[in-house]
Amino acid sequence: MLPADKLREKETELRSRLEKVQQTYMRHQQDLTAKEQKETGKIFERMTRIVQKIAAAENLSMIVDKSALIFAKPHLDLTNELIRRYNAGEAADGKGAAPAAAAPKAKK
Repeated sequence: MLPADKLREKETELRSRLEKVQQTYMRHQQDLTAKEQKETGKIFERMTRIVQKIAAAENLSMIVDKSALIFAKPHLDLTNELIRRYNAGEAADGKGAAPAAAAPKAKK
């Protein structure tokens, strides 16, 4: 057993070390979050350019994010086309490759 004063000293030291570790963790977590937001922001900007091209090519008035949608007919979903164009490198430089000829979609 340690004397009471030495025990309090150790507790204080351990609390201090724990606090430093927690501060370091929080700082790294904030850095990671900032980097993640920066990188995902680039992805969303590029996807937005592609969505705008699809909307213009198909004369669409509105495109709604699926997460805010209760129901839509599956043939109206542009997700696969967006992913295909993104993976093909479209809009990577802000201008993008020439849009591929889109298959006409039945609109009801």
